Order: sequence, then C-alpha cells, then structure tokens
Amino acid sequence: MELIFLFLWGLLRSGEAAGHGNGKCFAPLYIEFAEITIDRVMVGSKVRYKCEAGYRRIPGESNFIVCINDTGLIHWTTKASVCERDSRATSQQSERKPENPVTIVPSDTAGYCGIPSPVEHTTPRVTEYAVGQELHYKCLHGYDARPPTSDISTCKEEHGKTFWTRLSLLCTNDSKSGEEMTQPIPVTGSTGCFAID
Repeated sequence: MELIFLFLWGLLRSGEAAGHGNGKCFAPLYIEFAEITIDRVMVGSKVRYKCEAGYRRIPGESNFIVCINDTGLIHWTTKASVCERDSRATSQQSERKPENPVTIVPSDTAGYCGIPSPVEHTTPRVTEYAVGQELHYKCLHGYDARPPTSDISTCKEEHGKTFWTRLSLLCTNDSKSGEEMTQPIPVTGSTGCFAID
C-alpha cells in the first residue's frame, strides 16, 4: 500500500513540472475500468481527425478543428476531407488502442460545440481541452463504483500551470475480495496535466 502511495505521489509531482500555462489541458487522467464523456465542449478545445486503417492524411491538409466563437456563433471550424486511401497500406493493419478514449455525447446546450462533424475515413479525438472543460467519469458496465458513483474532473489553471482536478472515483469488480476493493486504482496515461486537491 505504501508503495502505491509513493508511486502516485511521484506521478503527481512529475506532472507539476509538465503543466502548461497556455490555457489548455492535454490528455486527461484515466481511471481503470471507467469511461469518460463530455456533454458540453468549450470554446478553445481542439479535435484531431485520425485516419482509419488503410488511409493516410492528405499531404498539406490539417487534421485539426477547433471549437471557436465566431462573432457570437459558437461552432467547430470545418473540414471537408482529411484522409485519402494509402496505396502503401498492407492488408494486415495492427489494431491500436484509442489514444484518447473520451466520448463526446450529444448536447442541446447553447453556447457550446456539439459532436464534431463526421469526416469520411476518420475518427475524431479531442487533443486539447479549454480551461473550465469538465470531463465526466463513470464505471464501465460490469464494474461497481465505491461512493461517489461518478465523478467530474475539470481543467483548471493556477499560477501559470494547467491541471485536471483530482478524482475520487473507484471502480471495482464484484469478484474481488473486500480488502482488494479498498485499494486505490492507479491513474494511467496522464501526459501534460497533473491533479491536485
């Protein structure tokens, strides 16, 4: 238990040095056995379109869009096409884990960007989150949450550094013993931001 605490403390301390003061948070904190959703995408957030297997980015074509406020109208910048068939692609493509498994859910809330427009042969992934952006965490189907049952992490900026606020969500499997269920699940994949109380 003490080793886990020291590991997490070291991870958080290393994140302090990596914090950025440009008003953006990058990859969010991941909790094992949890999913992350956004219901309102804030102005300043950025999405990258990733080409599907067998396709590559068109040379000179940007694959980013940004949620902007254009004279009072909040919307995503647009892309007509980003990817083209890759003639060099092999029939056996390696399967990759999503780089940023954050789902944007439909929202009718005015003043925020919705789901990015579909672009053929691509998958959109949020890569930068504006200060104030909230991410909602929920345990995956088949896993139990120890109170609280869901949690929200917010991108904040203080003293020129951006960070995700601390989460208290713990997702466990029914088959684990009571002792195992009380141990914290390690945070993974936290690049560019750190968590504080």
